[in-house]
Amino acid sequence: MKFWQFLLLLAGLGLAGAVGLALSNYLIVPQLIHRRAEVRVPDLREQTLAQARRTAAGADLEVQVVRSEAHARQPVGNVVDQHPAPGQPVRKGRAVGLVLSSGPPTGAVPVLDGLNAQQAAATLQRSGFRAGRTLRARGLEGAPSTVALQYPEAGTGSRKGVTVDVVMVDQAEAPAFLMPDLKGRTLSAARSAVDESGCILAPLRHARDAGTPPQTILRQKPEPGTRILRGEIVELVVATR
Repeated sequence: MKFWQFLLLLAGLGLAGAVGLALSNYLIVPQLIHRRAEVRVPDLREQTLAQARRTAAGADLEVQVVRSEAHARQPVGNVVDQHPAPGQPVRKGRAVGLVLSSGPPTGAVPVLDGLNAQQAAATLQRSGFRAGRTLRARGLEGAPSTVALQYPEAGTGSRKGVTVDVVMVDQAEAPAFLMPDLKGRTLSAARSAVDESGCILAPLRHARDAGTPPQTILRQKPEPGTRILRGEIVELVVATR
């Protein structure tokens, strides 16, 4: 074979290779890629890793754990998030990234001593805990209607989201007695009776009564014989000229 014939053959082989490569890149490979059908990404959330693998495999997909993060409700190892999101169309064989739960976050139970019910509930919410039962008891130290005891105790390490029960200081019950009959008494005597009972006298009202001496009690509220407590309001109507 002559040298120029060899060069022509070599050039022909190179051209054929280039054409074959072009056909492969632009025709054959795209056909192979696009031959893989699309599927909808299944919802893998709240599943264990093993369940998620099986669910994904059923859709001809794979899974890949991306990271773990704390979650208040999902147990350790359950899927809490995924990418792509459920329902997204993807090619078969693609890997779905998973975020697994590392369990509930933990923290110290806050101090509730001396707080009222609203303040205690707000403090618990800010700290990631929930208000539990509210019990009331007398004879505890502290201002009325404030927290005296709590469970778990303040500073206890616990997982976020648990409930914290509190015991509130209950106000001592005021002594009760029967309202005396003040009608017909002088204003001075009525004032003394109200003061001795521990009640509060409301601003006086006056009314004319021709048959009753001035500064005499005509009417009262509560009525005589009514059960009342210390600190209640007593209203009196006083006779004038």
